[in-house]
Amino acid sequence: MPMDGTLTLGLTGASGFVGRHLIDYLTKETSHHIKAFSRYERESLHPQISCVQVNLFRYEETLEALTGCDIAVFLVHSMLPASRHCQGEFSDFDYVIADNFARACMAKKVKQILYVGGILGDSKDLSPHLKSRWEVEQVLARYGTPLSVVRCGMVIGKEGSSFRMMVRLLERLPVMILPKWMLTLSHPVFIDDLVRFLVFLLESGSKEETQIYDLGMEQPTSYKFMIQSIARVLHRHPLLIDFPGSPIALSKLWVRVISGAPKDLVYPLIESVRHPMLKSPDHRPPEGFELSVKDLHSALELTFHRSNPLNHLTKIKQSRPLTKRGNLITSIQRLQNPTHLNAKDIATLYTDWLPSWLSWLIRIKKTPDGFSYHSRGIEQALIRLQRVDAECESSREVFAIKGGILAEAPYQGTFEFRTYGSSCFVILNDFSPALPWPLYRLTQNPFHLLVVGLFSRHLSHAPR
Repeated sequence: MPMDGTLTLGLTGASGFVGRHLIDYLTKETSHHIKAFSRYERESLHPQISCVQVNLFRYEETLEALTGCDIAVFLVHSMLPASRHCQGEFSDFDYVIADNFARACMAKKVKQILYVGGILGDSKDLSPHLKSRWEVEQVLARYGTPLSVVRCGMVIGKEGSSFRMMVRLLERLPVMILPKWMLTLSHPVFIDDLVRFLVFLLESGSKEETQIYDLGMEQPTSYKFMIQSIARVLHRHPLLIDFPGSPIALSKLWVRVISGAPKDLVYPLIESVRHPMLKSPDHRPPEGFELSVKDLHSALELTFHRSNPLNHLTKIKQSRPLTKRGNLITSIQRLQNPTHLNAKDIATLYTDWLPSWLSWLIRIKKTPDGFSYHSRGIEQALIRLQRVDAECESSREVFAIKGGILAEAPYQGTFEFRTYGSSCFVILNDFSPALPWPLYRLTQNPFHLLVVGLFSRHLSHAPR
């Protein structure tokens, strides 16, 4: 910590639910400087805040953004995709972002990473959402930067995604059928206490190893009891009917339709409700910290009878330039790499395999610094790629897209192979297709996914 006690924080998810509350608290109660990261261009008039536009899918941008940071706070998730067109599982997007972040923290000698995840309990059969939260923990701890993990159940606050869905259901339904999963227990936490705990951790000094804390109110609460408690505070009187089954698929559909929340957000959250999110006695908060709001009723009263925190970040209308055809494309696929080939070897394997499999259609021309795709009978390259020096890492082989008749200028995209253990990620980031979007969706897009899928089969049988 600097001599005057002031820290510089690199804050991802600065414009999100927890991020806005954290910034509001820090600007009111501390003198710490905040570098607020956002994929959009933003500005702030507050002297403690510096807005940084960063694409977390790009390691080099993440590295530059973390320059000068003492503490890094990771509050992002990929269940709600960016404004670009995304292909892939949200868990793979989260993995790549967390990997970039952790690598950059190590390179910039950040003293500590703070991360907010979900309470995992004793369940071994985790939902995709909770499994991804756990995997992000592992990735953030991978490169040696001390990590503090704060695991929570539902965070009580007006802008919280799960909480907001509950409120919308109550506002729109005079009768509610409650599936059996509504009896699942969890430990919720009030947003103010989560923010206070994050500040407590960042001011306590970094640890030498990963620390995990389960944060929540004293008494476990069922989702049914939460519904009933919210209804009382809002003076609503819906008819609640218990249903003996737990139709998760049907629940996802009706919650999405009635609440109006996006499918990408609703489905992973509903799939997680079957897991009790109960605090572990092994993950107690450290001595010196106590919750200020210890029961659900008090949290709800405070939530509905006060205004939202001041939004210190203003989105600038003109953000990253869009292409003529629409948004940029990010596509991530996770492949099995059982023989643990490094990224450079996988790139070589790919460029050798593709023309042999599609010799009637595709040729690849290799150059000392990259390669290009060509089609039979067309001299001009379909796409040209140039190798980027990824700090000579064996786990990353990155190519910049430099042109071709299927790529639209300005050429800012990258094509990357990234490995860790028995996994390989094929990452197409910020690609701008030259084809009109409907034609791209029908041709180039499915062809890319087909090629990656077939290469996955080839890689799984590759010799060491």
